[in-house]
Amino acid sequence: MPYSSNWQESHNGQPSVIADVQLKYNSLIRQFTASVCISMVTIKEFTDQIQAEILRSFLSDNQIEAILTDEFASAWSPARTLVPIRLQVPDDQTEAAVNLMKEFEDSPIIPELDDV
Repeated sequence: MPYSSNWQESHNGQPSVIADVQLKYNSLIRQFTASVCISMVTIKEFTDQIQAEILRSFLSDNQIEAILTDEFASAWSPARTLVPIRLQVPDDQTEAAVNLMKEFEDSPIIPELDDV
């Protein structure tokens, strides 16, 4: 099979429908974000969709408007590390989000028995 610089192509050389839909979705998200004048900042990149969603959920539970971009492209791409999942927050919430993210990453995964 000849090398293709287009990571969206499937094994038979046809464009991947999933990748095409994801690119259109990402474009719409970027347009919407720009239209409401919210400047988004990427605070972390992931290759694992579950880890990205857990942290996004934690931030959302703490009143941070976090979104994931390229989450589906990463899930379906054969080269996951080429399309990282980006966790983004509004520019004015960046400092709070980074502090919460550090707190989350430093916390134990399994609670102590005394805490249960």
